[in-house]
Amino acid sequence: MNSGLNKVMTLSDAVKTYVTDGCHMSIGGFTVNRNPMAAVYEIIRQKTRNIHLYAHSNGQGVDELIGAGCVGRLEIAYAGSGRFAPTCIRFKKAVQDGTLIVEDYSNYQMTLRFMAGAMGVPFLPTRSSLGTDIIDKWGFSENLRKSDERIPDQKLLVMDNPFGNWGNTPKVVLVRP
Repeated sequence: MNSGLNKVMTLSDAVKTYVTDGCHMSIGGFTVNRNPMAAVYEIIRQKTRNIHLYAHSNGQGVDELIGAGCVGRLEIAYAGSGRFAPTCIRFKKAVQDGTLIVEDYSNYQMTLRFMAGAMGVPFLPTRSSLGTDIIDKWGFSENLRKSDERIPDQKLLVMDNPFGNWGNTPKVVLVRP
């Protein structure tokens, strides 16, 4: 069905329209592969700031956005450029300098978070990270969580398995989209 509206626009116009200061967004790619670099460079050119970025196991795109001062908060499982730089150089420096707030997840948890978002469900259960510090170490403070309604009150939630000890799993971890 043709709505009569032309939905085609330049990348510059798309970034200007949809990527604004303080927005929450995600980019794809894995380490140095399949990064949306044309979009990354356009965001940098337009000097968009304080982006809350979500990424799975990104490298080059995340690193360049951070290096350009575009990202203020990051939720990620891994940031590296493969054998070139096991940890992204700008990412590492920003964390060490305290100019970037990071909340980390396991690779599987980030996969489930994106899946939950695609499914439109409020959470998905997993056993990933049970018995590790990733559950207890939060990157976002309680005050930050209260000041931004798009960030939930809790990073992860550990609860009793609602089906008892089915599958020999007494506890599950709930991850949000």
